[in-house]
Amino acid sequence: MDCLPDFLPARDERDWMVDETLPKKLELPGFPYALRMDEECLVAILERADPSGLPPPEVAVTELVAAIQHLGILEVDAAGLERTLPQVRMGKRFCVARGLSPEHGHDGYIKYHFEPRIAEKVWQEDESIKVNFRERNEINNVYEGDVLAEQVPPSVALDGRNVLGHPIRAQRGKAVRLLAGKNVVLSPDGARAFSKINGSAKEVGNRISVDAVQTIQGDLDFKSGNVDFAGDVVVFGTVKETFKIEAGGSIRVGQAVDRADLKAAGDIVIEGGLYGKEGVTVEAAGDVSFAFAENAVIKAGGNIYVRGAMINCQAHAAGKIYLKAVGRALVGGHIIANQGVESHSVGNPRLPIETTIEFGLRPEMSRHLRQLETEFARVDTYRQEAIRQEMEELLRQNEGLLRAKVVVRGSVYPGVILVSDKVVYEVRSEMTNRVFYKPKLADKISLREYDPKRD
Repeated sequence: MDCLPDFLPARDERDWMVDETLPKKLELPGFPYALRMDEECLVAILERADPSGLPPPEVAVTELVAAIQHLGILEVDAAGLERTLPQVRMGKRFCVARGLSPEHGHDGYIKYHFEPRIAEKVWQEDESIKVNFRERNEINNVYEGDVLAEQVPPSVALDGRNVLGHPIRAQRGKAVRLLAGKNVVLSPDGARAFSKINGSAKEVGNRISVDAVQTIQGDLDFKSGNVDFAGDVVVFGTVKETFKIEAGGSIRVGQAVDRADLKAAGDIVIEGGLYGKEGVTVEAAGDVSFAFAENAVIKAGGNIYVRGAMINCQAHAAGKIYLKAVGRALVGGHIIANQGVESHSVGNPRLPIETTIEFGLRPEMSRHLRQLETEFARVDTYRQEAIRQEMEELLRQNEGLLRAKVVVRGSVYPGVILVSDKVVYEVRSEMTNRVFYKPKLADKISLREYDPKRD
């Protein structure tokens, strides 16, 4: 029998009688002993019914085993009990039966054969290592018929049973689905995704797509002109002032973007800096990544990854904004990050430059949810189903926004204003290592000390 050692020593010299992990106690009528069990009845521990009294009289092991079995515990370690009962009389404890713990299943996942998060990967690179943009070749080039990804099923879940013989259901892992986007076909069983063309693979939202690629070997300027392309666009040089790129896929720029308009249905990854001006926008349905930005307007349907600083920018991310630089990372401007911000520092140590950060729930989302609730009561059943689905999606998003926070690993300076669902917090004195968040159902922004393990 798989059981505990002969004796179960008290943890930290505490008695199992007061141990919260074994809350159940069963008396053995006619015997000076009792059984202790955990909430799920995975173990049954024999102990003296009165541990403070004198040792009880000896009893026949066979009769004691029969009494334990009468309580419904059938697989009793009779041999071990016969060997250790004299010590139990003296106050020791013994595991007379142990059940079988369930083995919970792990969720399935998708195994990619390309890099699905290029913007995040570039942001995470070690800045001390010089990487050649041309040699790195992170355009995810694929060819017709290539396997792009495969579905890994959940691991098998095995039910357990307690000492009473009752089953303990194991949690089943969740399966994931491969979803095919443009120029991608799935195998008949839906377990593998293949490319239909030569091009560049990516994941946008939760769909895998392949786009054709247009490459500009040098700068995007008067020689090449504006670009409007249905697939990916790769510029090895700089995108010059007044020029535009509109891509049905992603945009990769090997150097800087100098006061130019960029719009992508996928990600935008800029190796160098991003310089903006009024009326010029960099907008991606996916993630946006760049080395630094000044006076830029940036919009991302996903996250924004900044390897350096953002100075006087207007930025809106449906996900998070991550700033990697140590020192002045976020100074001036108006930042909206639905799921929060992670930065080393925020604000200016010399002058209290106004830096506004909005995070978490936003008033317009709450208003929209209330409008849907009002409309739901007035429309027919067909429209109600559409409203119900939209409300469920909004509520799902709101659950994530309720956990949004602004994490500052270094200093936050006077002039910084934090806003969450109409609630405003203004920083009036320098603080270090702080996390700002809005507690659920509270009309205030709270703060606590930054904890690397927690945050």
